[in-house]
Formats: sequence, C-alpha cells, structure tokens
Amino acid sequence: MKTTDTRAIIEAGFLTAIVVIIDILATTVPVFGIFGTFLTPVTIAVLTLRRGYKWGFLSAISSFFILVMYLGPLMALPEAVVASIGIVLGIGYRSEWRPRHIMLAASVAFTLMLVIMYVIVWLTTELNVLAQLDEAMVRSVQNSIAMYREMGMSEEQLKQFEDLMKYQFEAMRTVFFSLFYCSSIFGVYIMARITEFIAKRTGTPVAKPMDPVETWRVPKEIVLIFILGFIGQYWANKEGWTLIGQISQNILTVTLLILTVQAISFVWFICKLFHFNKMVSIILVLLIIMVPTITITAAIIDLYSPYRKKLLELRDVNSRDE
Repeated sequence: MKTTDTRAIIEAGFLTAIVVIIDILATTVPVFGIFGTFLTPVTIAVLTLRRGYKWGFLSAISSFFILVMYLGPLMALPEAVVASIGIVLGIGYRSEWRPRHIMLAASVAFTLMLVIMYVIVWLTTELNVLAQLDEAMVRSVQNSIAMYREMGMSEEQLKQFEDLMKYQFEAMRTVFFSLFYCSSIFGVYIMARITEFIAKRTGTPVAKPMDPVETWRVPKEIVLIFILGFIGQYWANKEGWTLIGQISQNILTVTLLILTVQAISFVWFICKLFHFNKMVSIILVLLIIMVPTITITAAIIDLYSPYRKKLLELRDVNSRDE
C-alpha cells in the first residue's frame, strides 16, 4: 500500500508540474494556447484514470494555486475550467461509463465551470465579456464598411452589406449558446480521443473507448425535430413571432449539427468500406458538410434506409467472388 501511495504521489507531482508548465506557456506564448487548452485536461484525465479521482482533484487544485501565485487569480481561472473536463473524463473512463455519458457529463461540467468563471470575472472586475464581444462585432462591421467605401463601393451597396452583416450578427447572438455547447462537445471528443491514446501508451487502456466514427448513430427523431424547427422558423418569420423564431432557430442549429455528425459517419463508413485513402476520406467529408442540403440528405438516407446493410452484403459477395 505504501509503495502504491508513493508512486501515486510521484506521478501526481510530475503531472501537476506538466500542467503548470503547459498553462504558463499557454498564457505567455499565444501560439501554444490551443495546445494548452487540450493538453491540460488530458493530463489530469490520465492521472484520474490511473490513480483515481482524489489524485485528479489534488493535481487540479495544486496546479490552480501554483498558477494563482505566478499568474494571478483571473489568469488561473481558465485552468480550473478545463481541469473539470479532465476530472470528469478520468472518472468516466475509470468507472467504465458509456461513451455518450462521458461526453455528456464532461461537456456539461465544462459549460457549468465556464458560467461560474464568467460570473466570478463579472463580480470581481465588472467586465461583461458578452458585451465586449458585441462591441467587437459592431466595430468589425464599421471597419469593413470604411474599407469598402475607400475601395469605391456605392452607398446603396454599403447599405446592403451593412444590413446583411447586422442580420448575421443578430442570428449569431440568437444561437450563440447553442453553438457554444455543441462546440464544447466537439472539443471534449478530441480530448477524450487524446486521453485514450495516451492512456494506452502508458499501459492503462480504457475499458470502453469512444465509438469509431463510422459507427456513430443518432436517433431518427432528430429529423422530425429538425422539420418542426424549420416550420416554426417559417411561421415565426411570417407572423413576426420573435420568441418562437429564436427557439426555432436554436432547434434548427442544434439538429443540423447533429445531422451533420450522422452524415460524417455515413461518408466515413463508405470510405472505410471501400478502403479509401484517409486524406481522400477527409476531403470527401469536408465537401459534404460544406453543403447543408447534401448533409441533410446524406443523414436522412443513412437513418431511414438500409444502405449500410446492402453495402456490407455487396462487399461480402465481391469478397466471395474473388
């Protein structure tokens, strides 16, 4: 027991030092920021997976207080936010949760911690981050209009451009939180896959890894919800129902992203089935998701038709003929 505790202490101290170094580099070297965002939770997730949640909490708290001394409380807050993802990932893998439950729990923890961080920053500094983002968008429109005016655009064209940008920004405000939560799920998935890779290399493979891309399946009811959102958006625009329009716009955004996931799964399944080159497969996926109509069509075909089964049968027939 003493030997296990000693190893755990050494491992926790070593990984805590790595977390601190990564976070300091992320705040001082802007290019390293994106790597720090992903590597910090992964490090804590691996520690939690190997040694348990107590050591994960200890590492997160220790690294937070060290960063407070070096960088200050406000600069150390983001470390606490991303560390929550690592702790939940580690607990989920160690407890052998289902992959979907791990993704949901980690994304919810990340969102809650981010809200808490926003409230703390607002209470201590009276800094409204959302208001600043709004002001930045307004300034960007004004700068763009000034640039196009210098290039010789007519006032009528500038007015059309301004109206278009205002409409787009208003739409972004409406679906901001939906997009943010969906993007957090995507980030959590990347962190989870990196955690699985490192855990396997360190001799602690996870019992229930994330499902391969080609096996992803979403509920068929998503298509019906998407249609309801489309109908709601149509009637809201026609009748001028602001609240219904905002709700429908968020429903459309979330369901479209979910259908995009299904379309990616379908395309990746076909690429794997016919042994396409990985680069070719990635290009095909990017081409599909760039056109929403094709994305929705591919997702509906995959959900409501037996194409996967028929393609597998075709492959088996060809294999027997050979």
